[in-house]
Amino acid sequence: MNTFMRHLLTVILLAALHIGSAFAQDEPIFPALPAPADTLDAIYYDDKELSGGEVVMLATLQGIVNSSQPRIYLLRHRFGGRTEWADRIGIDTRLYGPKQLYWLVGKYRNEIKGLVVYSTEKSLHYRNLACTIAGLKGAIAVTPEEQQKLQDNGIKLKTLCDITGLRFTKPSELYTYLYENYWKSCTRRTLLSLNPHIAADIRDLGACMKAASIWLDPRKEEEREVLKKFLADLTPGESVILGWWHEERAGIGIATSFGLSTIPSDLYNNATVYAGFPRKIQPSPVPKRKPLENKVYVALFLSDGDNIQYCEHKMCRLWDNPLRGTFPINWTVSPGLADLGPGLLNYYYETASDKDCLVSGPSGMGYSLIYDELNDIWHTSERKTIENYTELTEKYLKKSGIRIITIWDRVNREQAEAYADNCRYLTGVTLEDWKRAPKIEAASYGGRLAFIGNRPCYTSEVEDMFREWKDSITVFDGSKPAFFTSQGESWNMGPGQMAKLQSLFDSIEKDRVEICRADHFFSLYNEANGLSFNILMLDNVKISADDGSGTEAIADCSFGSRYSWKASSRGKRSITFDLGREYMIDRYLISHASAGGEDRSMNIGAFTVETSPDGQNWKQVERASVEGDFSDQDIEPHAARYVRLNVDKCGKDGHARIADIEIYGKKL
Repeated sequence: MNTFMRHLLTVILLAALHIGSAFAQDEPIFPALPAPADTLDAIYYDDKELSGGEVVMLATLQGIVNSSQPRIYLLRHRFGGRTEWADRIGIDTRLYGPKQLYWLVGKYRNEIKGLVVYSTEKSLHYRNLACTIAGLKGAIAVTPEEQQKLQDNGIKLKTLCDITGLRFTKPSELYTYLYENYWKSCTRRTLLSLNPHIAADIRDLGACMKAASIWLDPRKEEEREVLKKFLADLTPGESVILGWWHEERAGIGIATSFGLSTIPSDLYNNATVYAGFPRKIQPSPVPKRKPLENKVYVALFLSDGDNIQYCEHKMCRLWDNPLRGTFPINWTVSPGLADLGPGLLNYYYETASDKDCLVSGPSGMGYSLIYDELNDIWHTSERKTIENYTELTEKYLKKSGIRIITIWDRVNREQAEAYADNCRYLTGVTLEDWKRAPKIEAASYGGRLAFIGNRPCYTSEVEDMFREWKDSITVFDGSKPAFFTSQGESWNMGPGQMAKLQSLFDSIEKDRVEICRADHFFSLYNEANGLSFNILMLDNVKISADDGSGTEAIADCSFGSRYSWKASSRGKRSITFDLGREYMIDRYLISHASAGGEDRSMNIGAFTVETSPDGQNWKQVERASVEGDFSDQDIEPHAARYVRLNVDKCGKDGHARIADIEIYGKKL
C-alpha cells in the first residue's frame, strides 16, 4: 500500500471513529470494551479512607486504563466489596488497601498522558470540568493536594491542563465555558449529569468514552438555558443521559422534551469493568402457563430497576432473600444493562427461579417522563417526539430479552400507538396510576399490546396493595377473569413483605386470586380479551421435529444460545406445532441463532411457514429469507390448529438452528 493510500485509509478510519459524529443505527450506544484481564487490581476502601479528590483521581485513572483493557476494579466497604459482584460473576482480584493508591497510579503511569489540575475552592463543579478534560486528554484529574502526593511518591506526570486559575463561581458560567471549549470534542452518545458532591459513580465510563460531565438545575432559568444547549446537540434514538438530576421530574422531564431518556446511574461503579463482559445475553426460559380460568389475576412489580446502581447494589441483596422464588415477583431492571452490565443481567437470568420475571423500569431504554401526572405536565404530547425513543427501546428490549415495561406516568393514544408499532417485541405495558386523576382504564393497541395502570403505584406497604383490590376481589362473581397490577418500591419492600400478599388474598377466599409472572399475566389478559397472544406459551401445545431431536427449548421464550434448538443432523428440517385446537393465527416471531450470541453465519438462510386445520392439508402462508437476528411477520389471519416451519436453507455448518419460535393468534 502506497503512502497516499495509507493516508487516505487513516483519514477514513478517523472520520468513522470521530466521537462527536453520528453512528450507525445498529451500533450500541455504549461501545464494548475488551474483556477484563484475568486478574484485576482492586482498591478496597471505605469512604472515610480516601478524600473526594483521591477518589476522583482513581475514577479517572480507572477510565483511562480500562479503555484499552479493564484492569482496575474499585471495591467499597459500603457496598460489600468482593461479595457484591466480584464473587458472583467471577472477577479475580488482587486486593490493595487505600494506602497503596499512589503505588497503583505509579504502576500505570506509562498509560497516563498527564494531569488535569483543578481546585474546588471556588466551586465543586470544577470536579466535573476536570473530569471532562481528563477524559479528552487521556489524563487523570487531580487537585494540587493529589499532585503533591504524586510527587512525594516519586510519580512525575506532565501537567497538560491547569484550570485552577479560572474564576467562575456559577454553574451556568462554568458549564458554558465547558460547552464553548470542550463540548465539540466530546462524544454525542451520552452526556453525564453528575452531582459533583459524588466522587465515584460512573466517572470512569465518562473518562473512557470522552463524555462531558455537567450538573445543571433545569428549575433555574439561567442553568436551564445552558442545559438546553447540550441537550439540543444530542440525537434522539442515538444518545442517552447517564447519572441523575437535581430534582427527578424536572430533570427527566426536560430530557424527555428533547426526545432523550436518562439511565439513572448515580453510584453505579466499575462500569468500565462490567462493560467488558460478553454481550451475549441469555434470558432464562419462561415456564409454560396454565389455561385461562375465571379468577382474579394479579401481577406485582418491584421498582426501581431503571436505576442501574439499584441493579448493582440494592437488588442483589433483595435477590439473596431466601423467600425469593416462593412467590411471583416482577423485578424491574434496565435494558441498558445489555451494554453497561451484561454480566450483571446474565447473573439475574441465570439465578432466576420460575417465579422471577425480569421486566423494564420506566419507560423503556432509559427513564422518560412523557406525562408528569403529579405536576400535570406533558413534556411531550406528540408521537414524533418519542418515535426515535421507542425505536431505541425496541432495539434494547431485543438485546436484553425484556418483554414488559412500565411507563411513567402515562401516554396518550398516539404515543401508545408508537409503542405498539415500534416495540413489537413488547408483550405488555403498565402505567403509573397515582390516583390524582380518574382511574386509568385498561386499553390495547395494535390488536395485541395491553396498557394497564398500576394501582397502587410505587407504594412501600403491601397492605396498600391489599386494600386497593380487597373490595373488587370480595365482590368478584367468577363470571369472567379480572386483572389487576400493583407496584411496590424496593427501597422499603422486598420478597419478605410481598410474600404476605397471597395469605391476605386467601383470607377473602382461597384460590380466588392467582398472583403470576408478568409475561403470564399479559398472555392471560390478551386471551381473555380477544387479543393476539403467543399460543406456544400454553402447556398443552405439542412440538415435534422431523429428525426426532428434542424440541423443549424451541418455544420457551428465550433466545439464549443455551436454550436453543439445533437439528441432530445436517440438512433441511421441519418442525410441527400442534396447538391443541384451532386459533385465528396472525403472526410469527422467530429468534435466530445470532439473537443468542452465535455468529450470524449459523442462522438458517431461508424458511417457509405452513398451516393446517387437520395436520393433513397444508397451506403455505409465508416464504422468507433470513437477514437479521429476528424474523417477525404478520400474516393474513386465518383459522388453523397446526403450524409447520420448514427450514429450506441451513446455517454455515449445515445444521438447522432456531433460538426460539412464537406463534400468535386469537381464540375462535
